[in-house]
Amino acid sequence: MLKLMKYEFKKQMFSKIIIAAILGVLTLYFGIACVIDKETHAAIATMLIFTVMVFAGLYVAVESLSVYDKDLKTKQSYMLFLVPKSSYEILGAKMISAVLQIFFTMLIYGIVAVLCGSVFLIKYSSVRELMTLVQNILEINYSVRVDWGFAVQKILTVFVTWVFIVVLGYFVETLIYTLVHKTKLTSFIVFVAYILCFWGVVSADNAILNAISKSSQVMQSSVEILFFLVINTLLYVASAWLMDKKLSV
Repeated sequence: MLKLMKYEFKKQMFSKIIIAAILGVLTLYFGIACVIDKETHAAIATMLIFTVMVFAGLYVAVESLSVYDKDLKTKQSYMLFLVPKSSYEILGAKMISAVLQIFFTMLIYGIVAVLCGSVFLIKYSSVRELMTLVQNILEINYSVRVDWGFAVQKILTVFVTWVFIVVLGYFVETLIYTLVHKTKLTSFIVFVAYILCFWGVVSADNAILNAISKSSQVMQSSVEILFFLVINTLLYVASAWLMDKKLSV
């Protein structure tokens, strides 16, 4: 399984290096702009960093699904399913590889955020003092404080949701290629099915959150993380089962 993971990871690693390089250049641009007091350039760099992060996040998900779609369509990639491994191992390697790539991308985002934030606060100490003052006022007068545990939960929520976007794509592609013969409309059918499935799961998530709306934010976040973990697991098992019964050759 490790060899399969290495194979999958290497196929998509180049794009992550490009993303890291672009964000690295933009971070350097931001740092230089702050040091030489070019606020306009610092603002431009911030906007560019945010834009790259958004589109890079979408690309990471789409790339994983595109590679899997190619595996199902082309005979050369189909050889992957002829290795003496179970469908659960093959699909597991693909999904774990996708999860690691998402984690790697989020790690890059975190490093960029820490570097930019550190440069900004070091350069503009008055801003740092103002932030501290605002936090103290909120804690004293309104009993509001920065909850780092809750912040970590939100990051985990983003992570499991991001993984869900990819895993759902694997399931929908496997299901459609199982039910529908490859035609010119197959990709369109996959897209429509994905949108419907995504809407259904998100609606269920919202319904659960509404049902526990009186609970604490920490509880709601924990339930949401658990919900997507369960959904991701079920989608993986269903996809591997379909691959094993219908797609193995």
